[in-house]
Amino acid sequence: MTLCQQLEAMKAGYAVVTEADLNYINGQMSTYLYAEGPAHDGLPVTTEGKLALSRVYDAQGNTVQSGLMEKLNAFGYTNMLSSTKTWAKNIASNVLIRPLELASEKIGGVIEQKLVTPKTGNRTTDAPNRAERAAGKEAFLGEIGQTMVDYFVTHADTGHGNGFDLNRDGRTFNRGPLNGMLNAYKNIVDFAMQIGDRPFWEQCYAEELAVIKRLGMKIAETRTLPDGRTVDGMRDMTLDEMKKEAVARATERVFQEDSKIVNGINKMRQESPGLDLVMTTMMPFVKTPTNVGSRMVQYSPLGLARAILQYGLWDGKRSNGQNFDQRKFIMNLGRGLTGTGLAFAGAALASAGVLLPGYEEEKDKDRRTIRKGMGESYSPYLRIGDMEIPIDFAQPSSGPLYIGAQTIWELDKLEDADAFNMIVEAAKSSAFAAGDQLFNNSFLSGINSLFRGYNDFKGTATNIATNIAENQASRMTPSMIRAIAKWTDPYVRDTASQNWMHQFVNEQVVQNWPILRQTLPAKTDVTGDRTLQSGYYSWGKEQQNAALHMLNSFALPMNAIGQKNDDTLDALLDLSYRTGEASFLPGELIAGNKYELNMNKTTAQKYGFGDAAITMQLTDEEKREANRAYGDLLFNGDGGRWYMNAKGERVPVTGLRAIMKSEEWKAMDDDARMKRVSEEASKAKELIIVQTAKQKKEEGEL
Repeated sequence: MTLCQQLEAMKAGYAVVTEADLNYINGQMSTYLYAEGPAHDGLPVTTEGKLALSRVYDAQGNTVQSGLMEKLNAFGYTNMLSSTKTWAKNIASNVLIRPLELASEKIGGVIEQKLVTPKTGNRTTDAPNRAERAAGKEAFLGEIGQTMVDYFVTHADTGHGNGFDLNRDGRTFNRGPLNGMLNAYKNIVDFAMQIGDRPFWEQCYAEELAVIKRLGMKIAETRTLPDGRTVDGMRDMTLDEMKKEAVARATERVFQEDSKIVNGINKMRQESPGLDLVMTTMMPFVKTPTNVGSRMVQYSPLGLARAILQYGLWDGKRSNGQNFDQRKFIMNLGRGLTGTGLAFAGAALASAGVLLPGYEEEKDKDRRTIRKGMGESYSPYLRIGDMEIPIDFAQPSSGPLYIGAQTIWELDKLEDADAFNMIVEAAKSSAFAAGDQLFNNSFLSGINSLFRGYNDFKGTATNIATNIAENQASRMTPSMIRAIAKWTDPYVRDTASQNWMHQFVNEQVVQNWPILRQTLPAKTDVTGDRTLQSGYYSWGKEQQNAALHMLNSFALPMNAIGQKNDDTLDALLDLSYRTGEASFLPGELIAGNKYELNMNKTTAQKYGFGDAAITMQLTDEEKREANRAYGDLLFNGDGGRWYMNAKGERVPVTGLRAIMKSEEWKAMDDDARMKRVSEEASKAKELIIVQTAKQKKEEGEL
């Protein structure tokens, strides 16, 4: 159809369009119809005309979703995007990737100028100079203002593409007061996401276009001679071709490109409705997490090897070099070199003890239990003095550091680290780092357990299923409500339950609502202390005011570490790492999803419970209390409580904190210290088991 026919179709109600859309398109009509340019379906085409036509097609596809499930689904997607930490991570990724991209452009540009350009006669990349960076900064600031005008005044997006169009699906909720509120909520979220991407896109576009013009970039062309022969050659790019190239580069910079992986996944989803349902459930966002993961591979030794072998040697040799893409080769080479250099820096930081693994990286379950009980970071973190900064929020920029550190951590476990093993470990680290981002950002974080081998098959399957179910259910709870719930309550709440339905409701509903949340018991760590939320430990509870905690809850991903900094636990872990032993470390009395406490035959006979071993079934509350009492007794001592032995005599429990500060402890060697910790843990465990059994007996359950 012609443009006029398209407009008539929209006016007739065959497509949804706002008055702003009509005004915008009508304003472009004369430019579109009368400007000079190559014909398209009988009409001349200009840049403005293409944009106008694109908006028509977008408006045609922008139908109102009237079904309840469609509205719920749209509401869920809005909630997934509404997290301020998601927004902050989006901003952080765009900000922190910039120095890496500029460095790789510069490195690639130098290599290209010295080695490649003399052979091809073409320049494709270079870091922007001062004037070009100034133009990019101006475009960045201008786009912030333009986005506000588009949103609040014209309600139309005249930006670079429909991927950032405020009006796409913007009329999902368009009837009635409630729908109006829902639509306003969605628009606010859309606006926040646009502010997080559009200015960065415009900055990159302005810089890249200026660089392409300065370099005089050429493009491959096949010409047909009068005698019918074809000749391959290079020619200067036209302005439209330069703009198209700059658009592609800027889109890549904000992780919005349509890669082969993304296209392949979307093709599978289009061809199979069943597969589309499964993949949408597990992986609602495909493009950004996939591109973030891909970028992490590019900034790694694996990416460097690929740039040389595939984009350089292989593509350069096939079909007389016709498949060689100079820009792709140089850019990936620069990224690979930049990332490899940072990987070496990450390895050095890990060797110096500055970059440390989070508790998820700890393979030994006893160590992991203590580190988790200390409130340590879920991800690798930098330790700078007393400050500990997780690096996961800075992905993919921090990916190279993580890759280098992961390699060192793995090589430390190898007795004879040779070159081959180092290459293998570097490749594994690259894959894991990229996988972490892909899975975590697409609600498949449970898959990490499968690759890293933390659990058995049953535990891994349960972790994956629970992760998917929890995240899909949480789509229906707006992140604002979840943040308020945590802001008003300083404690981590224990949602665990023997009843899976209770646990599911606790996790998805109760803990996410401000008043209901406080009906759940506070979770305790391995020492028996109530666990405070993220930000409290690192900032100090006594210094934590409501405003600061709100900031932690809402927006700051770097405060998610919640470090406890317990000297006793630190000393125990240090002893474990120094000796290579972990069996002496005290964990929880009853761990994981177990809800039973066992008394062996010897203890039963000793305390007069009969001649057979006893198994006690515990409720949720009984398990929490047993774990809390055990941790409190072991670390802090009896505190004046009376624990009796079989003869009715009081058994004093000093507690690890006092023992480890004594002169006796200082005089011990490592073996004696480990033995003493094990003895104290066994004593505390026995006393809590006996106390629980006595209570059960009094209540008639034994």
